[in-house]
Amino acid sequence: MGQDKNAGNTGDQLKHSLTAEVLMSCLDWPTITYAETHAGAGCFDAQAQSNEGKTHITDLKGRVASQEANERQDAGGRYHELLASWWSETGNASMYPGSVVQSAIILDERKERPRPDFRVTEACPDTCERLKNSLSEFGVSPVNDGFQNRIEWLTENDNLVLIIDPYALTERGKFDKGQVDLMQLSNVLDRCWQKSACVVGFWYSTPQGTSSETKAARQNAIKSWAESNDAVTRSFGYWIYDMIWLGIGEGKAAVNAIPHKTAWKQSWLSRIVKEKGI
Repeated sequence: MGQDKNAGNTGDQLKHSLTAEVLMSCLDWPTITYAETHAGAGCFDAQAQSNEGKTHITDLKGRVASQEANERQDAGGRYHELLASWWSETGNASMYPGSVVQSAIILDERKERPRPDFRVTEACPDTCERLKNSLSEFGVSPVNDGFQNRIEWLTENDNLVLIIDPYALTERGKFDKGQVDLMQLSNVLDRCWQKSACVVGFWYSTPQGTSSETKAARQNAIKSWAESNDAVTRSFGYWIYDMIWLGIGEGKAAVNAIPHKTAWKQSWLSRIVKEKGI
């Protein structure tokens, strides 16, 4: 089952609803590059989940169908609209679109502006092939490589939205398995601080039983770096899942535009998207 087992779970709902809000604020940038370090399979199959007793996609589909249509200005509205439209299309009934596919759909709204530049990496050959097939209609070609070998390429352009998923404290040598360490993270961000417009999203899960020191180390590192480089941060979380957003230059406006607590409390995602201190 591999890539399909967690698709559409509460961690995905946290990540993807927030990413949609950020991207909507970036649509008017003169150019935009979307980059992601561990891009995954692109689309994920509910049938593969049910074979293993998982029902994340089916449950989310039912939840979306039960909601009244949200206006785009409502927190979570663009994510709701995207999923409702996706599942109304023939062939998508049992599939959940991953972050790169969702971002391609949203950024396709730029229309008359230059086409977005997608720079996404996936280290697993089979997973990357699935991703390539999922993105073919958007003209996006993922790179089959570990992100650590492509940092300069991933961060080369200005007007950058970069997703680091997952951001985990790890031993060096485990990068291809979907982890990032603080040294590698510092290397990535050093290439971003001087950009005129940049947003970086850090998604991660924290296994139950993790020490408070380890939890604090992740957030404190980002907070400290941001304060030293005139950047802004906001942190959201639910259960073991967290997502921190960092805005640099004009990217600060996109991070500040993410709906605040009151708006999320009125959203169908209120149980999941909760802003935290950082």
